[in-house]
Amino acid sequence: MTLEEQVAKLLAAGDAKGATTIVLRAHGLAAHRLLFAILGDPTLADDAHALFAEWVWRGIGSYRGLSSLRAWCFGVAAHAARRVREEPWRRRARRLSTTGAAALVARQAPSSQPAADDLERGLAAVRAELSDSERTLLVLRLDRSLGWREIEQILRELGDPSSAPALRKRYERLRSKLAQMLKDRGLLDTARA
Repeated sequence: MTLEEQVAKLLAAGDAKGATTIVLRAHGLAAHRLLFAILGDPTLADDAHALFAEWVWRGIGSYRGLSSLRAWCFGVAAHAARRVREEPWRRRARRLSTTGAAALVARQAPSSQPAADDLERGLAAVRAELSDSERTLLVLRLDRSLGWREIEQILRELGDPSSAPALRKRYERLRSKLAQMLKDRGLLDTARA
């Protein structure tokens, strides 16, 4: 019996708690990874994951099987990421400056992988320059390996009416843009690109 069939059976029997438990066990960790990839901050990802779990709990009864449970869960997670990102208090909050302390620690702590650290920072900087919609598309396709129809369904839930072929084309343009950004920063060999 597939996961979707198990959930449908539990919902038909009125066991929303059991259905939610199965869904969160099957897709909760992947949703958290998706949230971290979209938001780029573990605290924000944790906050969004809490919203995700609550919304799955409240909304499991609305699942009709029109898409895979994975796509439905990732759609709920993407909504949670947008909600956390758009909360007014988060936009106004100012981070405490720790650059002096961080620089002191960096000078004192030996690094066994300076090149890997530089690459990681460079990739994070490139990812941070992408728009939210570009980052979401990249995460869904590259990090989560979703199919184009699933991505189309998730993005449609977020208000993007693009078709699967249009999303493929947008992804190809995004890959070219990323390759150029990586080349410009010296993070990608021109021979490999």
